[in-house]
Amino acid sequence: MEDKAPVIQGRSVRGGRQAERRPDCYSLSALRENRNSMARKKPHIRPRIARRKTDSGLPRPRSLRYSEDTPAQSNPLMIKIAVSVLIALIILLLNNIELPFAQALVGHVRNALTQEFDLDDTLGKLKFVGEVLPDEIRAVFGQGQDMLFVSPVQGRVINTFGKKIDLEDAGISYTNQGIDIETLENAPFFAAADGMVAAVEEHKVFGKSLWLDHNDRIFSFYGRCGEISVKKGEKVRRGQKLGTVMTPSDGTPVLHFQIWMNDKPQDPLDLIGRADKEGEDRGV
Repeated sequence: MEDKAPVIQGRSVRGGRQAERRPDCYSLSALRENRNSMARKKPHIRPRIARRKTDSGLPRPRSLRYSEDTPAQSNPLMIKIAVSVLIALIILLLNNIELPFAQALVGHVRNALTQEFDLDDTLGKLKFVGEVLPDEIRAVFGQGQDMLFVSPVQGRVINTFGKKIDLEDAGISYTNQGIDIETLENAPFFAAADGMVAAVEEHKVFGKSLWLDHNDRIFSFYGRCGEISVKKGEKVRRGQKLGTVMTPSDGTPVLHFQIWMNDKPQDPLDLIGRADKEGEDRGV
């Protein structure tokens, strides 16, 4: 009969030696139980995020959800148009302000509109060209009736535009391409509009004379000058003193004044402001 070894706290003693008992997890039944429990374990499934609902409690359509979550894309054409309209409004406002700084700013903008310029640094790769709204913007600087001139000298008109003039002493006759303004002795004359001195010359009919360039092929001419206080290339402001009218030894000082647009003479009385025509300020 085989003797059974006594069991002492999970250990058996055989032949004076202690034999360790294998843990239950290494038994065949334990392995099977462990395998079955792993097979019964449910896989992890990420819970579905509930769809947002509208104010009325209904699920939001996918198109609406995507449109709200996706940031709106800017339209470059709309940005160009908006910037152009804003510039046009500012120009219109400044053009109606008679202060010198406003007119100077309008002159700078007028020059800028003739060139293509780049706003990449300020509008993020947005190229803006002056032709975006050409008609609306150019109307502000329209050549002709829209440009405002002031009278160059205080006095009265003695010879109008288009009148036939005969200078018997000089043996010269011509059709008047401007107006002649009778004034006082040593009277100052002034720039009729903002511009730059284009030329100071000796005219065969009007003696010492002065040309101003007002841009856009617009010029003004001042003849029968005495002293001229500006030089060629100098920028002048409207109303700035240019010199004095010549006083002849045998007559009355008369300033000859012309305005040219697109190589054609214009009647200055059609372009000079109404206040000057009525004799206010330096009116004719």
